[in-house]
Amino acid sequence: MKKNALNHSLTIVFIIMAILFSISAAIFIPIIFRPFYYCSIKLLNIEGQSGYTYSEIKEAFDGVMDFIWKGKDFYVGVLSYSEEGEAHFKDCIPLFWLDFWVFIISSIYLLTHFILVRLHILEFKIYHGFHPLFYSGIITIGLVVVIGIFGLIDFYKLFEAFHKLFFPGKENWEFDEEVDEVIKILPENFFALCAAWIGAHVLIFDISAITYGIKKKRKNKKTANSSDNTINEEKEEIE
Repeated sequence: MKKNALNHSLTIVFIIMAILFSISAAIFIPIIFRPFYYCSIKLLNIEGQSGYTYSEIKEAFDGVMDFIWKGKDFYVGVLSYSEEGEAHFKDCIPLFWLDFWVFIISSIYLLTHFILVRLHILEFKIYHGFHPLFYSGIITIGLVVVIGIFGLIDFYKLFEAFHKLFFPGKENWEFDEEVDEVIKILPENFFALCAAWIGAHVLIFDISAITYGIKKKRKNKKTANSSDNTINEEKEEIE
């Protein structure tokens, strides 16, 4: 009885961790993989929009990333910036690291859970015939679709709501490009591209999870039917 309750509880935890993994992994690429931004410079014509050269843009971006990830002094090359602008990027540091640790912890948990199930130490509880990954996929896609609809209707409103949620009481994220020129190399369409990447990554991962859940249900149903047929055949032989 206790083991059954434990399996139920840990299956719920597994679903939550799968949701967190899917979202944090999608976010992780744009904030840690610098070539993602480097490719965006040409793709979004950030040189033309900002008036800076590719090397100046890259130097400024690398300076910001080194400040966030490596704890170096704030540096944006030839671009001007204010104390308020620097303070905003300082406010970003805990959020970037939060995503990093959510990604790492959820990855370790999912891998450990899978191994324990394979070793028959734990078992997944199957709800209505579906594997837990089916539910994590449905929930995550539901969240992304709702957010995506808001983003398509008014991306700036979504962008504003995000900052008000994660930077409560702060207004230093509203940059004046004449003072904080770093906003020139981080235009709104770059964040829209990041959002599109995150949405696409989540959809691919979670559609795969849903598909896996459906296949597992069909396989289990087929196995159950096969077992029932075998039992019926044995009964007929006995009779």
